[in-house]
Amino acid sequence: MNRTDLQVDEQLIERISSLFDLRTPNERALRAVIEQIHAPDRRFITAGGFPEVVADLATGVGKTYLMAALVEYVAQQGVRNVLVVTPNSTIQRKTIANFDAASGKHVAGAELVPFIVTPDNFRTAQTGALLRDPSRLKVFVFNVQQLTKPTAANSRRTHTPDEVLGQALYDHLYAARDLLAVADEHHVYREQATKFSAAIRDLEPIALVGLTATPDRSDIPRIAFEYTLGEAIADGYVKIPVIVYRRGGMTSDDVQLGDAVALLERKERSYRQHADATRSAPVRPVLFVVTQTVKEANAVGDRLAGDGYIGDGAAVLVITEQSSNEALAMLDDVESQTSPIRAIVSVNKLREGWDVKNIAVIVALRKLASESLTEQILGRGLRLPYGRRTGWDDVDQVDLVVHDKWERLLAQKDVLKQRMMTPSSAIDVDESGAATGPQLTDQEREAAREHARQHGGLPDAPDLLAGGTSGQGLGVPQPATGGHALPSPSTLEGQGTFDDFGITLKPLDDEGVPERPQPTRRIAGAPQIVFPRRDRLVEAGQFSVADIPLLEARSRGRRLTDNAVIPLHRTKIDAERDADGKDVTMITGTAEEAAAHQQTLQLDTVRADLVTKIKRLSCVSWSRQERGASAALVEAFLEGAGEETRTWNDTRFRQAARGIEDLVRGAAQQTRPTVRHQITEVVVPVEPVDVMLSETLRFGQDPYVKGALFGGWTRSIMPFNSFDAKNTEWEIAAILEASSSDIVHWLRLPSAGEVYIPWGGGRYYPDFIAIDGDGVRWLIEGKDNRSVRDGDPAVLEKKEAAETWARHVNANGDYGTWRYLFGTEADVVDASGSWELLKAASSTD
Repeated sequence: MNRTDLQVDEQLIERISSLFDLRTPNERALRAVIEQIHAPDRRFITAGGFPEVVADLATGVGKTYLMAALVEYVAQQGVRNVLVVTPNSTIQRKTIANFDAASGKHVAGAELVPFIVTPDNFRTAQTGALLRDPSRLKVFVFNVQQLTKPTAANSRRTHTPDEVLGQALYDHLYAARDLLAVADEHHVYREQATKFSAAIRDLEPIALVGLTATPDRSDIPRIAFEYTLGEAIADGYVKIPVIVYRRGGMTSDDVQLGDAVALLERKERSYRQHADATRSAPVRPVLFVVTQTVKEANAVGDRLAGDGYIGDGAAVLVITEQSSNEALAMLDDVESQTSPIRAIVSVNKLREGWDVKNIAVIVALRKLASESLTEQILGRGLRLPYGRRTGWDDVDQVDLVVHDKWERLLAQKDVLKQRMMTPSSAIDVDESGAATGPQLTDQEREAAREHARQHGGLPDAPDLLAGGTSGQGLGVPQPATGGHALPSPSTLEGQGTFDDFGITLKPLDDEGVPERPQPTRRIAGAPQIVFPRRDRLVEAGQFSVADIPLLEARSRGRRLTDNAVIPLHRTKIDAERDADGKDVTMITGTAEEAAAHQQTLQLDTVRADLVTKIKRLSCVSWSRQERGASAALVEAFLEGAGEETRTWNDTRFRQAARGIEDLVRGAAQQTRPTVRHQITEVVVPVEPVDVMLSETLRFGQDPYVKGALFGGWTRSIMPFNSFDAKNTEWEIAAILEASSSDIVHWLRLPSAGEVYIPWGGGRYYPDFIAIDGDGVRWLIEGKDNRSVRDGDPAVLEKKEAAETWARHVNANGDYGTWRYLFGTEADVVDASGSWELLKAASSTD
């Protein structure tokens, strides 16, 4: 049979698409592949004279269905021999099950039922008889290693003559002049290109069809159809990825695993609720953990099986190259309702071709670079449990837990709408966001340009294909200066308004640069604030821990939050098509927060550790008397906190530790400011403020840049704000913006102006004013740990001045309720993105 005998039959394509219920991209891919087999373009012809065609479809879209439909199509046109080459045993078992009508993973729809030839049955008498039957459709499923030519060290059964067949299976395949070869996970074979060529291309099939979600760069000219992950997200064929992180919190593996288990438990509840509400078949969500080494995988498996995590060794499955057949069988059954597995730990063994629909949470305990948001890891959880979006967020989303460098991942979101390439050939991204890694050869670059011009896969732009020292590479968006996606002035051209803030733009001049800074005012509906300013006087005193009233310690203890919850922040990476339906735009949005995992501590441990915290304070001269006074102070503090709580979580302990340290430090200050002056009413913000709009970044999308103006706020009184310190000012602003916060409005205060607290050294300028839902106005200061730890007199005096100022303003009664919040870097970390925890952890008055 000749490949030209395979005709492009539109009616048959439509009928097969209906039989297999193909999604639109799979039907389009089927048509494109058939067209190139029938009448291939020059670039698809190999040295052997047959076409090699690659279909590049995003993970989760359904390459398995495309394969089954392609086999049915060629069979309907007379082909009786199809070879499916798989890269490993896991994908081989999956592929066999896809063609087996008795399997739960069978892809239904074929009218011509194939006989499946495998390494286990190809030497049986039944197989031998069927192989000689020219009317019977045969599908051969073999790993590439099983087809390679034998060497002195390794024999190959497929190359050994078979008494029943009368020849070696490999020779039988070569003799079949209607052989179609399908390479599943096509990119994998490029790692052993010579062996693959000898094993597959030497068979001289009528065509070789490669299926992949991450093509090798050398295969770009052979791509007949491309459908990116961004398109799949926009069209609703896969889950929506969600990046999960703690803001300013812990990043250890233990913390990430604990949070992943907490997310899994949340997913399990949501999946059950969805199944009950819709009367759908129940699906059990599973946690997927990727490690770097076998040793790490086994350690993670043991950890997950322990108390405080999954808590059951039978529910944790570790998959490595040394896994037993029993473990692999459990892996194959993981979608079953009878499967006990709740977590799978893998050493990159399951990066491709492993198709399950119930991976709901992913943790990658490895270096996350350009691969972190690609289908190599994220793709394991993209498949929809019910084959379609349900409208239930927890069911339609897959969570990627990454507490470290989460901002960097979000900055890479546009990678998802580019072509994904294999890690060995993909362009990596360094710490600054610049592209690094292998570059294209001149021949590959020209082939890529030709493909882009003919298929619209990439713009015909030299800078995208240059591959030079600038680090720009194929499929990777070019970052702006400093690694941040600064808007180009040309992107503002022709726009009459800046919609997010309702600001009218001036026309651009010939060079595309705004003529002058634009005046900005408060966001519509935001108030002005009257700030009451006062003068001050300082008095000094002496300190001992025994000087602190136990009543005050009990009062401080009562401030602890009984059920403190550390929020896990979740940002979804969604996509939408443009008006013409051709281009895809990646967008980020806030997903519902979740509760983080917490460790537990016994009360006796808490009591001893709090005394140790006081002992380590530089303001305490440790002695027998101070030790006794500290023990009494801690006991009074715990009485106020509720000593009947025998078990504490780690968040509650951190609150207690920070609270009692704050109490002792406050009492230890040798000087306390006293404010005596006439109140001056200062109205803020002062308007208007001139802003260069072309230089603004966007909060939630762009990483922190010192001194840069950020827009995109929801609660800020002014549309743009800048910050001088990431660990305090920037993080506090994020807390004020958080969806769980009860802050209604907040204002970033300038480092000069009329809003200040007079103190002995001059003028003290706090960082923020915030208004909560009860109308309380908060004056907020963020300070580095070192200045507080070392007892910087200026910092302490300013803090005391502000606390005294707040008491006097509240006693006046004419300006509402004001409170002062003094938070260090440690306070912000302990708050973990929660306004309530920030108040509890920080010094407030």
